[in-house]
Amino acid sequence: MRFAYILSAITAFLLLFSTCVRAQDLMVGQIWKYKARPHESQSTITIVQLDNYVVHISISGLKVKDPDADDGLAESIRHLPMEINAFNNSKTKLVGFTEKLPEFEEGLADWIKARNRGEAKPISIPVKDVIEQVEIMINQ
Repeated sequence: MRFAYILSAITAFLLLFSTCVRAQDLMVGQIWKYKARPHESQSTITIVQLDNYVVHISISGLKVKDPDADDGLAESIRHLPMEINAFNNSKTKLVGFTEKLPEFEEGLADWIKARNRGEAKPISIPVKDVIEQVEIMINQ
């Protein structure tokens, strides 16, 4: 029993350490290019918050079909919680930094409430696939 506890503690420590190592070059305010959909090649990701294992991002420069948008296109997603690996596999190039973050707080608060109820997890698929799924959902 004691061995299992020690093994569990070591595993947790290594998982936390490996996550921190992968996140060490990420900072709130960074603006990244990413593997975008072809018609959104100018869109960017802004890191709006970092947690132990989650990169919270906002995406701008989108062209998502949205029947509720004035011109039929949504240009941004204010908040997406991404697993660090999914974010790292999506980003391609650091292109800037901003101190003026997009409005994301409401989306973050909603996600935290859902996560605390066990109803939400960080996203583990590439950003462009998330955008694709969002577009499908809002057009059903």
